[in-house]
Amino acid sequence: MTLIEGERPPARPGTFPTRVGTTRLATRLRGFIERDGGFTVTLPSGMPVSGGVSVCADPDLSLRFHASEWDTSRVARWLQQWEHRIVDEAMHLGGWLDPRTEHVVLDVVVVFPDHQRDRAVEHGRHHAQRAAFDLTNYELIPLHRDVGSAGPVQR
Repeated sequence: MTLIEGERPPARPGTFPTRVGTTRLATRLRGFIERDGGFTVTLPSGMPVSGGVSVCADPDLSLRFHASEWDTSRVARWLQQWEHRIVDEAMHLGGWLDPRTEHVVLDVVVVFPDHQRDRAVEHGRHHAQRAAFDLTNYELIPLHRDVGSAGPVQR
């Protein structure tokens, strides 16, 4: 296989292309949820994404559970299940804790550049999402009336 300069080889099934491995990454994601209430990270580094607008790419890929039921092995299996979508399609990992229900939602997300905020909102509404998240301004973008007002999220 010939790769163009800067191109990554495709991931092989069962080989998660992160530097930290799925179990360690799942543990790290739990820390982001507990400390920050949510995250958007890129792979393979597992580092937070600092700009753009994050929104769920496909709600059928989401994993949802009560925060008290966090199971690192289950999260690691979910990560392995969707590795091809995350890596091959240049997606990211996103997650958040719903403070009203104490449910954790883990998503495969797409991050739109700041100048494409309208496209991110359109994408989220198309997939019946409650909100998108402005990573640049650390601000929730409600997509439906029941989510609440937009404004800065407490850090």
